[in-house]
Amino acid sequence: MKHFLHNGLLIVIAFTFSFIWFMSPDEPKAEMNQFKFEELTIVLMPEYNLHPDEDITDPNLLIGFHGKIMNQSKDEIKSVTVRVPAKEKNFVVSLAAVQTSDTEETVKEIKYKLNEDEESITLQFPEAVQPGATLKFMLEYFYTPIKVTNEQKEFSYSYSAIADADLMNLMLFEPLGTESLTATPASQKQATDTMGVKMHLYEYKNVKTGDEKQYSFSYVKVDDVTTVEKVEQITSEHSELTEALNEEQIQAKSETTAKGVFNAELIVGIALILIIAILFVVMFMKKRKQRNTKVNNPSIADKKELRKLLAEGKIGEKEYMEKLSKTK
Repeated sequence: MKHFLHNGLLIVIAFTFSFIWFMSPDEPKAEMNQFKFEELTIVLMPEYNLHPDEDITDPNLLIGFHGKIMNQSKDEIKSVTVRVPAKEKNFVVSLAAVQTSDTEETVKEIKYKLNEDEESITLQFPEAVQPGATLKFMLEYFYTPIKVTNEQKEFSYSYSAIADADLMNLMLFEPLGTESLTATPASQKQATDTMGVKMHLYEYKNVKTGDEKQYSFSYVKVDDVTTVEKVEQITSEHSELTEALNEEQIQAKSETTAKGVFNAELIVGIALILIIAILFVVMFMKKRKQRNTKVNNPSIADKKELRKLLAEGKIGEKEYMEKLSKTK
Protein backbone atom coordinates (compact mmCIF):
# COMPACT_ATOMS: atom_id res chain seq x y z
CA MET A 1 0.00 0.00 0.00
CA LYS A 2 1.40 3.30 -1.02
CA HIS A 3 1.33 5.86 1.74
CA PHE A 4 1.12 9.61 1.65
CA LEU A 5 4.32 10.47 3.55
CA HIS A 6 6.27 7.46 2.40
CA ASN A 7 5.99 8.25 -1.34
CA GLY A 8 7.42 11.73 -0.98
CA LEU A 9 4.44 13.67 -2.34
CA LEU A 10 3.63 15.78 0.25
CA ILE A 11 5.34 17.91 2.14
CA VAL A 12 6.33 17.29 5.80
CA ILE A 13 3.22 17.81 7.83
CA ALA A 14 1.52 16.39 10.91
CA PHE A 15 -1.96 15.90 12.06
CA THR A 16 -4.72 16.15 14.82
CA PHE A 17 -7.78 17.84 16.28
CA SER A 18 -6.66 19.22 19.68
CA PHE A 19 -4.18 18.74 22.47
CA ILE A 20 -4.21 17.90 26.18
CA TRP A 21 -1.24 16.87 28.31
CA PHE A 22 -0.78 13.42 29.79
CA MET A 23 0.76 12.43 33.14
CA SER A 24 2.01 8.95 34.06
CA PRO A 25 3.23 7.93 37.55
CA ASP A 26 6.92 8.25 36.66
CA GLU A 27 6.60 11.43 34.58
CA PRO A 28 6.37 15.07 35.72
CA LYS A 29 2.98 16.73 35.51
CA ALA A 30 2.37 18.84 32.42
CA GLU A 31 0.00 21.69 33.27
CA MET A 32 -2.25 23.29 30.66
CA ASN A 33 -0.03 26.35 30.16
CA GLN A 34 3.24 24.49 30.53
CA PHE A 35 3.85 24.89 26.83
CA LYS A 36 2.89 26.98 23.85
CA PHE A 37 2.96 26.42 20.13
CA GLU A 38 5.53 28.51 18.37
CA GLU A 39 4.08 27.17 15.14
CA LEU A 40 0.96 25.11 14.53
CA THR A 41 -0.13 23.78 11.15
CA ILE A 42 -3.24 21.67 10.69
CA VAL A 43 -3.75 20.10 7.29
CA LEU A 44 -7.02 18.71 5.92
CA MET A 45 -6.74 16.42 2.90
CA PRO A 46 -10.00 14.89 1.67
CA GLU A 47 -9.57 12.05 -0.84
CA TYR A 48 -5.82 12.61 -0.86
CA ASN A 49 -4.63 9.01 -0.66
CA LEU A 50 -6.02 5.51 -0.31
CA HIS A 51 -7.00 4.37 3.16
CA PRO A 52 -4.33 2.07 4.71
CA ASP A 53 -7.00 -0.65 4.86
CA GLU A 54 -7.38 -1.85 1.27
CA ASP A 55 -10.97 -2.97 1.90
CA ILE A 56 -12.13 0.57 2.72
CA THR A 57 -13.16 2.39 -0.43
CA ASP A 58 -15.36 5.16 0.99
CA PRO A 59 -13.99 8.69 0.44
CA ASN A 60 -11.65 9.35 3.36
CA LEU A 61 -10.24 12.36 5.14
CA LEU A 62 -6.55 12.53 6.04
CA ILE A 63 -5.95 14.90 8.96
CA GLY A 64 -2.55 16.13 9.95
CA PHE A 65 -1.04 18.24 12.67
CA HIS A 66 2.46 19.69 12.68
CA GLY A 67 3.26 21.46 15.92
CA LYS A 68 6.41 23.07 17.23
CA ILE A 69 6.01 23.28 20.99
CA MET A 70 8.13 25.20 23.48
CA ASN A 71 8.37 24.02 27.09
CA GLN A 72 7.66 27.10 29.21
CA SER A 73 7.83 25.29 32.55
CA LYS A 74 10.61 24.13 34.84
CA ASP A 75 9.74 20.47 34.26
CA GLU A 76 10.64 18.20 31.38
CA ILE A 77 7.92 16.75 29.18
CA LYS A 78 8.05 13.12 28.06
CA SER A 79 4.68 12.59 26.39
CA VAL A 80 1.59 14.33 25.14
CA THR A 81 -1.97 13.11 24.75
CA VAL A 82 -4.01 14.17 21.76
CA ARG A 83 -7.76 13.84 21.33
CA VAL A 84 -8.65 11.96 18.16
CA PRO A 85 -11.96 10.67 16.69
CA ALA A 86 -11.10 7.08 17.60
CA LYS A 87 -14.76 6.01 17.59
CA GLU A 88 -15.46 7.39 14.14
CA LYS A 89 -15.92 5.04 11.21
CA ASN A 90 -12.70 3.56 9.79
CA PHE A 91 -10.38 5.54 12.07
CA VAL A 92 -6.73 4.51 11.85
CA VAL A 93 -3.45 6.14 12.90
CA SER A 94 -0.97 6.13 10.04
CA LEU A 95 1.95 8.07 11.54
CA ALA A 96 3.25 9.37 14.86
CA ALA A 97 6.70 10.94 14.68
CA VAL A 98 9.08 13.67 15.82
CA GLN A 99 11.45 15.74 13.74
CA THR A 100 15.01 14.67 14.42
CA SER A 101 16.89 17.65 12.98
CA ASP A 102 16.37 21.41 12.97
CA THR A 103 18.19 21.77 9.64
CA GLU A 104 16.78 18.75 7.77
CA GLU A 105 13.19 17.65 7.31
CA THR A 106 13.81 14.16 8.70
CA VAL A 107 11.41 12.40 11.03
CA LYS A 108 11.52 9.41 13.34
CA GLU A 109 8.48 7.33 14.16
CA ILE A 110 7.66 7.09 17.86
CA LYS A 111 5.62 4.83 20.13
CA TYR A 112 2.08 5.71 21.08
CA LYS A 113 -0.88 4.34 23.03
CA LEU A 114 -4.40 4.62 21.67
CA ASN A 115 -7.29 4.85 24.13
CA GLU A 116 -10.46 4.24 22.14
CA ASP A 117 -12.79 4.74 25.13
CA GLU A 118 -11.41 8.22 25.82
CA GLU A 119 -10.79 8.91 22.12
CA SER A 120 -7.22 9.94 22.72
CA ILE A 121 -3.71 8.96 21.72
CA THR A 122 -0.59 9.40 23.88
CA LEU A 123 2.60 10.13 21.96
CA GLN A 124 5.74 9.04 23.78
CA PHE A 125 8.79 11.17 23.01
CA PRO A 126 12.13 9.34 22.66
CA GLU A 127 13.79 12.18 24.59
CA ALA A 128 12.17 14.51 27.10
CA VAL A 129 11.58 18.12 26.14
CA GLN A 130 13.69 20.13 28.56
CA PRO A 131 12.63 23.49 30.03
CA GLY A 132 13.05 26.20 27.41
CA ALA A 133 13.56 23.64 24.63
CA THR A 134 11.40 23.05 21.58
CA LEU A 135 10.20 19.94 19.75
CA LYS A 136 8.42 19.35 16.46
CA PHE A 137 6.08 16.39 16.43
CA MET A 138 3.40 15.07 14.14
CA LEU A 139 0.39 12.84 14.05
CA GLU A 140 -1.48 11.59 11.00
CA TYR A 141 -4.70 9.64 10.77
CA PHE A 142 -7.45 8.62 8.39
CA TYR A 143 -11.20 8.21 8.85
CA THR A 144 -14.30 8.51 6.68
CA PRO A 145 -16.54 11.43 7.75
CA ILE A 146 -17.27 12.61 4.20
CA LYS A 147 -20.98 12.56 3.37
CA VAL A 148 -21.80 11.83 -0.27
CA THR A 149 -24.97 12.85 -2.10
CA ASN A 150 -24.64 12.05 -5.80
CA GLU A 151 -21.58 14.09 -6.86
CA GLN A 152 -21.79 16.43 -3.84
CA LYS A 153 -19.44 15.68 -0.95
CA GLU A 154 -19.17 17.49 2.39
CA PHE A 155 -17.48 17.33 5.78
CA SER A 156 -16.75 19.57 8.76
CA TYR A 157 -13.81 20.11 11.10
CA SER A 158 -13.37 21.90 14.42
CA TYR A 159 -10.41 22.73 16.63
CA SER A 160 -10.45 24.01 20.21
CA ALA A 161 -7.12 25.58 21.15
CA ILE A 162 -5.67 23.90 24.24
CA ALA A 163 -2.58 26.13 24.28
CA ASP A 164 -1.53 29.52 23.04
CA ALA A 165 -0.02 29.64 19.56
CA ASP A 166 2.17 32.39 18.16
CA LEU A 167 1.17 31.32 14.66
CA MET A 168 -1.51 28.88 13.52
CA ASN A 169 -2.20 27.80 9.96
CA LEU A 170 -5.00 25.59 8.72
CA MET A 171 -4.67 24.32 5.16
CA LEU A 172 -7.18 22.48 3.02
CA PHE A 173 -5.96 20.64 -0.07
CA GLU A 174 -8.76 20.24 -2.60
CA PRO A 175 -9.02 16.77 -4.13
CA LEU A 176 -7.49 16.83 -7.60
CA GLY A 177 -10.34 16.92 -10.09
CA THR A 178 -12.71 18.95 -7.92
CA GLU A 179 -15.11 20.94 -10.10
CA SER A 180 -16.16 23.43 -7.41
CA LEU A 181 -15.68 23.90 -3.66
CA THR A 182 -17.41 26.01 -1.04
CA ALA A 183 -15.58 26.75 2.22
CA THR A 184 -17.19 28.21 5.34
CA PRO A 185 -15.68 30.49 6.42
CA ALA A 186 -14.08 31.50 3.14
CA SER A 187 -10.33 30.94 3.05
CA GLN A 188 -8.05 33.96 3.31
CA LYS A 189 -5.65 32.86 0.58
CA GLN A 190 -5.62 30.33 -2.27
CA ALA A 191 -2.79 28.86 -4.31
CA THR A 192 -2.37 26.11 -6.90
CA ASP A 193 0.71 23.92 -7.25
CA THR A 194 2.29 22.68 -10.48
CA MET A 195 0.17 19.51 -10.49
CA GLY A 196 -3.07 21.46 -10.26
CA VAL A 197 -3.78 20.82 -6.57
CA LYS A 198 -5.48 23.86 -5.06
CA MET A 199 -4.74 24.89 -1.48
CA HIS A 200 -6.89 27.04 0.80
CA LEU A 201 -5.10 28.80 3.66
CA TYR A 202 -6.35 30.18 6.97
CA GLU A 203 -3.78 32.05 9.04
CA TYR A 204 -4.08 33.19 12.66
CA LYS A 205 -1.66 34.96 14.99
CA ASN A 206 -1.64 34.99 18.79
CA VAL A 207 -4.23 32.25 19.22
CA LYS A 208 -5.31 31.91 22.85
CA THR A 209 -6.20 28.82 24.84
CA GLY A 210 -9.89 28.04 24.40
CA ASP A 211 -10.29 29.74 21.03
CA GLU A 212 -12.71 27.81 18.81
CA LYS A 213 -12.18 27.27 15.09
CA GLN A 214 -14.93 25.64 13.04
CA TYR A 215 -15.01 24.89 9.33
CA SER A 216 -17.29 23.20 6.82
CA PHE A 217 -16.49 22.25 3.25
CA SER A 218 -18.66 21.14 0.35
CA TYR A 219 -17.34 20.19 -3.08
CA VAL A 220 -18.33 18.54 -6.34
CA LYS A 221 -16.19 15.67 -7.63
CA VAL A 222 -17.53 13.03 -9.99
CA ASP A 223 -15.13 10.19 -9.17
CA ASP A 224 -13.47 8.61 -6.14
CA VAL A 225 -9.92 8.57 -7.53
CA THR A 226 -7.52 10.04 -4.96
CA THR A 227 -5.14 12.92 -5.57
CA VAL A 228 -2.10 10.66 -5.19
CA GLU A 229 -3.46 8.20 -7.75
CA LYS A 230 -4.12 10.99 -10.24
CA VAL A 231 -0.68 12.52 -9.74
CA GLU A 232 0.91 9.13 -10.33
CA GLN A 233 -1.13 8.78 -13.51
CA ILE A 234 -0.04 12.21 -14.71
CA THR A 235 3.64 11.58 -14.00
CA SER A 236 3.43 8.21 -15.74
CA GLU A 237 1.98 9.83 -18.86
CA HIS A 238 4.57 12.60 -18.57
CA SER A 239 7.36 10.01 -18.46
CA GLU A 240 6.04 8.22 -21.55
CA LEU A 241 5.78 11.47 -23.49
CA THR A 242 9.25 12.58 -22.41
CA GLU A 243 10.78 9.32 -23.60
CA ALA A 244 9.04 9.61 -26.97
CA LEU A 245 10.14 13.21 -27.44
CA ASN A 246 13.70 12.38 -26.43
CA GLU A 247 13.84 9.61 -29.04
CA GLU A 248 12.61 11.99 -31.72
CA GLN A 249 15.09 14.64 -30.64
CA ILE A 250 17.99 12.18 -30.72
CA GLN A 251 16.98 10.98 -34.19
CA ALA A 252 16.69 14.54 -35.48
CA LYS A 253 20.08 15.40 -34.03
CA SER A 254 21.69 12.32 -35.65
CA GLU A 255 20.30 13.19 -39.07
CA THR A 256 21.52 16.77 -38.76
CA THR A 257 24.99 15.63 -37.69
CA ALA A 258 25.20 13.17 -40.59
CA LYS A 259 24.55 16.01 -43.02
CA GLY A 260 27.20 18.11 -41.31
CA VAL A 261 24.72 20.92 -40.82
CA PHE A 262 24.39 22.88 -37.59
CA ASN A 263 21.07 24.66 -37.57
CA ALA A 264 20.90 26.62 -34.31
CA GLU A 265 17.35 27.81 -34.88
CA LEU A 266 16.12 24.26 -35.45
CA ILE A 267 17.75 22.97 -32.26
CA VAL A 268 16.30 25.82 -30.22
CA GLY A 269 12.88 25.12 -31.73
CA ILE A 270 13.04 21.43 -30.81
CA ALA A 271 14.09 22.33 -27.26
CA LEU A 272 11.21 24.76 -26.90
CA ILE A 273 8.72 22.21 -28.21
CA LEU A 274 10.06 19.66 -25.72
CA ILE A 275 9.78 22.08 -22.81
CA ILE A 276 6.28 23.20 -23.78
CA ALA A 277 5.09 19.63 -24.25
CA ILE A 278 6.44 18.53 -20.87
CA LEU A 279 4.96 21.54 -19.10
CA PHE A 280 1.63 20.97 -20.80
CA VAL A 281 1.41 17.37 -19.61
CA VAL A 282 2.46 18.29 -16.09
CA MET A 283 0.01 21.17 -15.87
CA PHE A 284 -2.91 19.72 -17.80
CA MET A 285 -4.97 19.02 -14.68
CA LYS A 286 -5.46 22.75 -14.12
CA LYS A 287 -8.82 24.21 -15.02
CA ARG A 288 -9.41 24.85 -18.71
CA LYS A 289 -12.49 25.42 -20.85
CA GLN A 290 -14.70 22.43 -21.47
CA ARG A 291 -14.16 20.74 -24.83
CA ASN A 292 -16.65 20.96 -27.71
CA THR A 293 -15.53 17.76 -29.44
CA LYS A 294 -16.22 14.26 -28.15
CA VAL A 295 -14.32 11.06 -28.96
CA ASN A 296 -15.09 7.38 -28.55
CA ASN A 297 -13.62 5.27 -25.75
CA PRO A 298 -10.03 4.35 -26.73
CA SER A 299 -8.21 1.08 -26.38
CA ILE A 300 -4.64 0.75 -25.10
CA ALA A 301 -3.37 1.28 -28.65
CA ASP A 302 -5.17 4.64 -28.78
CA LYS A 303 -3.26 6.26 -25.88
CA LYS A 304 -1.02 8.24 -28.21
CA GLU A 305 -4.02 9.50 -30.16
CA LEU A 306 -5.73 10.48 -26.91
CA ARG A 307 -2.71 12.52 -25.82
CA LYS A 308 -2.68 14.18 -29.23
CA LEU A 309 -6.32 15.19 -28.86
CA LEU A 310 -5.54 16.65 -25.44
CA ALA A 311 -2.55 18.59 -26.76
CA GLU A 312 -4.64 19.99 -29.62
CA GLY A 313 -7.35 21.11 -27.21
CA LYS A 314 -10.02 18.88 -28.73
CA ILE A 315 -10.77 17.31 -25.35
CA GLY A 316 -10.45 18.58 -21.79
CA GLU A 317 -8.69 17.08 -18.82
CA LYS A 318 -11.87 15.55 -17.37
CA GLU A 319 -12.67 13.54 -20.50
CA TYR A 320 -8.98 12.72 -20.94
CA MET A 321 -8.76 11.22 -17.43
CA GLU A 322 -12.04 9.31 -17.82
CA LYS A 323 -11.07 7.76 -21.15
CA LEU A 324 -7.50 7.09 -20.09
CA SER A 325 -8.74 5.12 -17.09
CA LYS A 326 -10.76 2.88 -19.42
CA THR A 327 -7.64 1.83 -21.32
CA LYS A 328 -6.22 -0.04 -18.33
